[in-house]
Amino acid sequence: MAIQCDNNNDYPDFAQRRQIVLDALEKYSKENTSIVPSGFVDFRLRELYYFVEAIVSHGADLFFKEKEYEEFTHLLRLFIDQKESREQILHVIWQNDDVRLCNKRGRDVTVKYEKEFYQAAAEKGISREDLAISAIIAAAPEKLVLHSPPESSPLKDALQKIFGEKCKVCTGCNICKNS
Repeated sequence: MAIQCDNNNDYPDFAQRRQIVLDALEKYSKENTSIVPSGFVDFRLRELYYFVEAIVSHGADLFFKEKEYEEFTHLLRLFIDQKESREQILHVIWQNDDVRLCNKRGRDVTVKYEKEFYQAAAEKGISREDLAISAIIAAAPEKLVLHSPPESSPLKDALQKIFGEKCKVCTGCNICKNS
């Protein structure tokens, strides 16, 4: 019995799992007059068992990754709370596929904070978003204002988790309108 999956992951959906069980029951009932449920599951539905095991394993992996991420963001938040602030207010401005960092006077300070991470980024292949997060953490702003972030932005989500109440999303100032 080979399981074919029509969905985007490699696990059979509910209708497919139901059909696997019904097919196995039908085949078994043609050959036998009684059934031992535990034996039927152990021997006739073994392939389905492997899928369930894989799904549970995948779910556990996701859970532990999320827990690890939460612990990491918590440690970053503690680090930032202890670090002396280099900027009173830092504006994170999304423009096209990039972000700029500006201080409270509106001066672009992106290079100022990112320059210490450029070499590491080039050597280790660090993403643009990770470089921006490193620069923002280096600035350790008292207040972080996000201007025109995309609806689904991993950078926005990470900054909100790391900076908590210090992070605000602006939706309509002059900076937002010009970006």
